[in-house]
Amino acid sequence: MKTKRLLSVVTILIFTGSLLLAACAPTAQAAKNNQVEKLPGSWNADVTTPNQGAFPALLTFTSDGSVIAAESPLPFESSGQGNWINKSAGEVAYTFIALYGSEEGKNTGKLKVVGTLNLDSGKDSWSGPFKIDVFDADGQVVFTDNGTVSLTHIAVETIQQTE
Repeated sequence: MKTKRLLSVVTILIFTGSLLLAACAPTAQAAKNNQVEKLPGSWNADVTTPNQGAFPALLTFTSDGSVIAAESPLPFESSGQGNWINKSAGEVAYTFIALYGSEEGKNTGKLKVVGTLNLDSGKDSWSGPFKIDVFDADGQVVFTDNGTVSLTHIAVETIQQTE
């Protein structure tokens, strides 16, 4: 009788523990996703590199994983377009590519930026390292640089109506 009762208690404990684990898993996933939910939107980017110095850029991250990048362009340079993924809680990886052309409309190369962003705790900002490779029209790397980027949200402002 004691063995049956003990077996019943153990079975109930195992079942209860399984239910608790199942209930906690979505909560942990939701907390992880809440971190990433802070990324979609448009951002001011402060970029710093050893070879190119510091310069501003704009980055937009969509909720479906696309990224659009813009900086003060060189003549015949496109905006950057690419994708981002969630790596872990508060960390994402991204890659984008921009194209170079000529006055005649010929392709002269492209650049590729690969980076990681980490959510800055307690702030509405992200930052992290990146690498940039510039390719000629034949796909050969002609320039490489690395650096860091810091993002701050572009705030929505309202105008005050005067009468």
